[in-house]
Amino acid sequence: MDSYKEHIWQALQELDTNALIFVDTEGVIRDINNGVTEILGYSIEDLIGRDIEILIPPAVKQAHKDLYAKYVKLRNNGEISQSKIIGAQRFFPENVNFPNHGQIRMAAIHKNQQELPISLTINEVRGEADLLIGFFAIIQNNSQQHQLQQTLSHQSSHDSLTGLMNWHEYDVKISALKNRRLAAGEEYQAAILYLDVDYFKTVNYFSRSCGDQAIKKIATWLLNSTRHGNNRDADAMINRFLADEFILYLPDTSLAGALSLARRLKTDFQTLNLRTTAQPYLTSLCIGIAPVTESTILHEAVTQASGACSVAKSKGRNKIVVAKAEDTSHLQLEPTIYNALSNKRLMLYAQKIVPLLPGNSGKNRISYEILSRMEDESGNMLPPPVFITAAEKLGMATKLDEYVIENTLAQLRKNPDHVSNLSRCSINLSGDSASSERMLSFIIEQIESTGIDPRKLCFELTETQQIHDSEAAMELVVQLREMGCKIAFDDFGIGYSNYQSFSRLPVDIVKIDGSYINKLLENPQARADVEGMIHSAKSRALEIVAEYVENEAIVVALKNLGVDYAQGYYYAKPVPLEDLMGGTITEG
Repeated sequence: MDSYKEHIWQALQELDTNALIFVDTEGVIRDINNGVTEILGYSIEDLIGRDIEILIPPAVKQAHKDLYAKYVKLRNNGEISQSKIIGAQRFFPENVNFPNHGQIRMAAIHKNQQELPISLTINEVRGEADLLIGFFAIIQNNSQQHQLQQTLSHQSSHDSLTGLMNWHEYDVKISALKNRRLAAGEEYQAAILYLDVDYFKTVNYFSRSCGDQAIKKIATWLLNSTRHGNNRDADAMINRFLADEFILYLPDTSLAGALSLARRLKTDFQTLNLRTTAQPYLTSLCIGIAPVTESTILHEAVTQASGACSVAKSKGRNKIVVAKAEDTSHLQLEPTIYNALSNKRLMLYAQKIVPLLPGNSGKNRISYEILSRMEDESGNMLPPPVFITAAEKLGMATKLDEYVIENTLAQLRKNPDHVSNLSRCSINLSGDSASSERMLSFIIEQIESTGIDPRKLCFELTETQQIHDSEAAMELVVQLREMGCKIAFDDFGIGYSNYQSFSRLPVDIVKIDGSYINKLLENPQARADVEGMIHSAKSRALEIVAEYVENEAIVVALKNLGVDYAQGYYYAKPVPLEDLMGGTITEG
């Protein structure tokens, strides 16, 4: 039997695909096979009689030596059972927890002093009386598998086109950096740049590959433009967020520093050719900037910077905008608005619209505009400019409008006596609603299901939001007017509602914004503007409503200017729609 063992060991010694090492209880290497030379580069003369720590990184040598001796002693004394690592295959390099030393990177060291990825299996060797006499180790070269694992890990955490970190890796790295700084008691400040390439679709005109090459070129340019020599900790961390949008995280950077870098990037980018020498293409950048503080969550800062970038694009491209604190305040209202719509905490109010000129009055007839008030979860009333602006930014303006239309018409249906005395009920439509292909069918469904005479309805286009789909808006306006509804331009003179609106959409009524009416008496420029609006409306045979009418002097001035109707606190404050329907109310 012993002769068989000698032959087996002889065969194992000649094997060079696996490194086999026998180490005694003193931690001294006593025997190796040819595989050690093939895999680790050491000869027999290099290792026999040497401590096993020759194969271990310097930082781990002493800790390993101490633990080795302790394990042998306790094991021979019967004080501990066999370690879990015995007989188990392990892979290195990896971080190993050494008592009193913490996490230390453990690896095999090749003779050339480079780390070598290996798999390691260890077993105890016992002699007479079952006494522990050493350990037998089997080592395999794991370089190929390790490289494959690294490649797969990189691919899962990086953008395949640019090699930049994807969002998950980006978030993890930045959070770890922030936590290290805070744990060390260091001051923490950073900034986010959100970059959007202007007119990038033009790059893709000839082929998709042109766009891919341009994205790669931009990524390389950003890396080179934000490096700080050998101090990689100061380098920007870059993420390709969307197709042609990039995020730069700037550590230890104030807003002033971020703005300085943004200006340099904006200027330099205009010289970056995104196509070829034969077919050059130069464009520009829009950049949004947001600060990152100790209390800032990364995605909140990115949202702020993205919002600022959108503002930059709306200002004509090739712009830089620094985010303001209120830029993301609307995000906090999203659940409040959703709950208010779901739980009927959006209350309908109405404010009378009163005729100013003879011939516009009707006995016992009433006109009003539907307004809304929102109650939050605590019962507090939110100012309309707050929740309406938030709804527009959150893309919820259409849901808000649908709620108001549905509930207003339902109230009218329940009060036929009131409807018989109703001249006109005006309901606001946001720019998003006017652009929505669904809104027209929704309004028609509500009118048909309630039986309300469409001639008693007016829809006011509130163009504080731009109408993005002019074709959908045109169809909505034309169809509603054909049904008998009136169409009004609300807040005329501000936002996107101006003289050009007349040529875009056919309307019946113009409502002059209150910011002009408030200054009518003391500001000659405001009066000239109002006179111009009235003249332009009258030349098109449009009715005119003045908003924010608050005193008799303004009423007299408006009558002299030929304004048809007035709306404001001088005549009536907004009241709950249900209260208004409680009896017949005469205008004036």
